[in-house]
Amino acid sequence: MFVPVFITLYTLMHAYLYVCITAAIPLSTWQKTALILFFAAMIPLPLVARRLERRGRERAARIGAWISYLWMGSTFIFLAVSLLIRVCWWLLGLVARHSLFVSAGARAPFFASAVFTGFLVPYAFLERNRIRIEKVQLPTSKMLGGEDVVRIAQISDVHIGLMSGRRRVRRVIEALVRCQPDVIVSTGDLVDAHLKAREEIAREFSRLTPRFGKFAVLGNHECYAGLAASVRFIEQCGFVLLRNRSVRAGSLRIAGLDDPAAGWKAADEQALLSGPSARFTLLLKHRPEMLPESADRVDLQLSGHTHKGQIFPFSLLTRIRYPAHAGLFRIGTAFLYVSRGTGSWGPPLRLFASPEITLIEIRSAPAISEPEPTPDLCSPAVAPWA
Repeated sequence: MFVPVFITLYTLMHAYLYVCITAAIPLSTWQKTALILFFAAMIPLPLVARRLERRGRERAARIGAWISYLWMGSTFIFLAVSLLIRVCWWLLGLVARHSLFVSAGARAPFFASAVFTGFLVPYAFLERNRIRIEKVQLPTSKMLGGEDVVRIAQISDVHIGLMSGRRRVRRVIEALVRCQPDVIVSTGDLVDAHLKAREEIAREFSRLTPRFGKFAVLGNHECYAGLAASVRFIEQCGFVLLRNRSVRAGSLRIAGLDDPAAGWKAADEQALLSGPSARFTLLLKHRPEMLPESADRVDLQLSGHTHKGQIFPFSLLTRIRYPAHAGLFRIGTAFLYVSRGTGSWGPPLRLFASPEITLIEIRSAPAISEPEPTPDLCSPAVAPWA
């Protein structure tokens, strides 16, 4: 179902781009034909790159992925900018009623859109490579085993694959080392494709040895990349993979659930979280959805998946699907933190949604009366009573 929908929408995007170009620039018949052929080659190229990767032709797949996904991201940004500029141009024309808005026709909006896109695409590429450390502090009246602070580092949606390999993994690991966490967790989509260098990447992750351990759950992309191979890679990286089970990590109770793509059911969550615990309970779940009954059984849920839309204004659409979009939320007596993601999926671009590693500090605090729930505390966040 995904492939036909993708091809249809992506074709419509190119049809709009074709109309914009031909309306603004006089082209001969052969130039229009060449443009159509170029678009016809670019539309299926992401799927071709994925097929090459699965057949082991990694070099060709990587070249195809970089070309196709950069083009895809640029086309999407142009589409958004163009629609916004055309609406503004039309409104100005209504108000000013000046001949400029008539004589310029489609040329001015097109070239203005092209210029803005030319600035935004490099900016989005640079933003994708700037991983921010978001710090969150939460108090708890539960015992922390004599600790005043327990530090949890969260990575999510790293999407190790054709465009996020060893170099990016090293940057992530260096940032994690600087955080000096007691626990490291991965909340899904660590894997996007299986590279020839996966053993070297696994060795890089094995360098990380926080005192309470490393834990991970499956996301939807581990399933798309091949579940058995993804599980093997995650374990080679030194993560304890929590598939609908919980473990003790120092003074914490950490529970992990599979993604629905791997077969998650509400009954699995209800059975895993059978009741409140005297220990601080951390739930790892890829998608930012919390069952109402889970809100009374966990202290903090860590999730990802949304990427905060990754490329604005796509974030407006993902917010509709996942109201807990990015940042810190209060649900009942529990907290939910949704990471913007540490990597990127598809286009190697992030526009107004920079990647992050989240450092959560759980601080021991005396029991206090519960304040009114706060609907949305966006990262970087500090609980108001901390």
